[in-house]
Amino acid sequence: MAHLRAHGRNEFYLYADTRCSYGFYEKQGMRRAAEKDMTIRLDGRPETLGVFLYAGIANATVKAATTVV
Repeated sequence: MAHLRAHGRNEFYLYADTRCSYGFYEKQGMRRAAEKDMTIRLDGRPETLGVFLYAGIANATVKAATTVV
């Protein structure tokens, strides 16, 4: 996020899909800007995969990091 701000930007986008923890991004305050289902082949079998585009603002989405030891 510091890199974005250092270059005069604060907005960003990232892709996620249903095979990852996409709910994490929503909990961080990012907005789901677009979504689409697509079919991919895994182990030779077709599988539906939801693909999401998230939009965020660096200042709004950065939360305090916590380290668990």
